[in-house]
Amino acid sequence: MFYKETNQIELKGSYDVVVVGGGMAGVAAAAAAAREGLHTLLIEKSVALGGLATLGHVVCYEPLDDGFGNQIIGGISEELMKRSIQYGYDNLPRLWKDKLKIIDDKKDDPETWEHFNPYEKILRCQTFFNMPAFVFALDEMMEEAGVDVMFDTLFCKPIMDGNAVKAVIVENKSGRYAYGAGMIVDASGDSDVLYCAGAKCSDFSNHLSYMAYDIDFDRMKEAIEHNNMFRAFPDWLMLGYNPITHEGKSKEYYGTNAESVNAFIKDSRKMAFEYLKEHMGPNYTQISICGMPNFRKTRRIEGMYTLSEADYHKRFEDSIGVTADWRCVGPVLEIPYRSLIDAKVTNVISAGRIIGSTGDAWELTRCIPQAALTGEAAGRAAAQAFKNKQTLQDINVSELQTSIVKNGGYLHQV
Repeated sequence: MFYKETNQIELKGSYDVVVVGGGMAGVAAAAAAAREGLHTLLIEKSVALGGLATLGHVVCYEPLDDGFGNQIIGGISEELMKRSIQYGYDNLPRLWKDKLKIIDDKKDDPETWEHFNPYEKILRCQTFFNMPAFVFALDEMMEEAGVDVMFDTLFCKPIMDGNAVKAVIVENKSGRYAYGAGMIVDASGDSDVLYCAGAKCSDFSNHLSYMAYDIDFDRMKEAIEHNNMFRAFPDWLMLGYNPITHEGKSKEYYGTNAESVNAFIKDSRKMAFEYLKEHMGPNYTQISICGMPNFRKTRRIEGMYTLSEADYHKRFEDSIGVTADWRCVGPVLEIPYRSLIDAKVTNVISAGRIIGSTGDAWELTRCIPQAALTGEAAGRAAAQAFKNKQTLQDINVSELQTSIVKNGGYLHQV
């Protein structure tokens, strides 16, 4: 049975750039576009920015380096790492604090905290951070950049004009209405805008995973003994599937239909509950639950170029950034601009885990620093295309690269 719905949609306002999704990619894209002087709107379906980095409890900013002491990710991604620890604890190695010019008067040097160094003696440019402190820092960043942020607002569908999206329909407590857009950055995590606009996409399944946090008296005592709150940092319980060991595989879940999303949320929370019941006692407690499902991969675009393992250590003339492997030392991958855009949709660009990548290359491009890296590139490309009245397929990539480098980014591997 079907009901017929006809509505008149109010145009609430128009923006030069609309960013859909307020995760790390969306935040970086919105900041980049706004700093280029464009009227920018960021639409976020939850009540906080950061996505999986905050509401998903993935509170580890993965490496900005290649494992051999070379920084290969800069720009807004580096800025976001600094903001992640600006108002809270961290365990960024002293070596990298000096290189990144981070002033820190902590006397309890984090390089001695072996329990929190997953790479043993390899001092990667990575750190844990406090989730609430980072949420506040992201709010501050958007205010400073002049970005209009709409929380608790769900993207529903695009309004098309040929192969371009001229407005996005959203829904929130005020009802259903539209925002006009010159350019759009799809940072939804699920390619929602591009998929609905007709871009070629692929759907992928996930195994059950859940990020939970717990704490006990031993870590509390250690924090008091060292007069350092990070010593009480709750253990990072990676329940279910582990992408490093590939252990804990369960049935498959998809992040692009309501039934599978609900099953994932319910099953993952049951898993955390079972863990709690096994460990509960006067010396133990879990201290938070995820505010969103921990999907790693859902739907991504095919892109005008799809990255794969075959592209490790390859040079791309249209590269917009470089990434290494957060799990190990070795693989390095340049990210071509072509992987961020669809061949047909002219004014929507992807950012974050939805760019054109597959296989193990997707593991390298879906994480926090890489999401911010592609987000910045997408925001700058959108700004450039809007100013020059061009499609995203027709922009001068050399001009985009100049802007990225001018703002502290890296284009090619060492």
